[in-house]
Amino acid sequence: MEDEKQKVEKNAEKLWHAMSGAAYVKYVLGIDDDELITAIRYHTTAREGMTQLEKLLYLADFTSADRDYDDIDIMRQKVEISMEAALDYALSYTINDLVSRNKPLHIDTVKAYNENALKGNV
Repeated sequence: MEDEKQKVEKNAEKLWHAMSGAAYVKYVLGIDDDELITAIRYHTTAREGMTQLEKLLYLADFTSADRDYDDIDIMRQKVEISMEAALDYALSYTINDLVSRNKPLHIDTVKAYNENALKGNV
């Protein structure tokens, strides 16, 4: 039986490359670095308990040169100042954007946001 997380992922094509990328790195390229594979897997949703590498990849993807969303300039400024401030802004931005478009929230994004909020970072 499909759980809520799987349903959200199945219906959000923008997330598919993270899952397939992690599988490709592990099974096709034969890279056995769990931290790297996890960073690739969660670079679109974030997750609770992210390592520095995971945060770095998440933010690099969020601010890459091809990004053209509202607030991209603010995001890039925040990355220059603080990884934590940028992560907080990115998670808030993502949640607000998805809610405003009536899209489901990925549970890992919510957990990452809650973790930061409970630390007083949001």
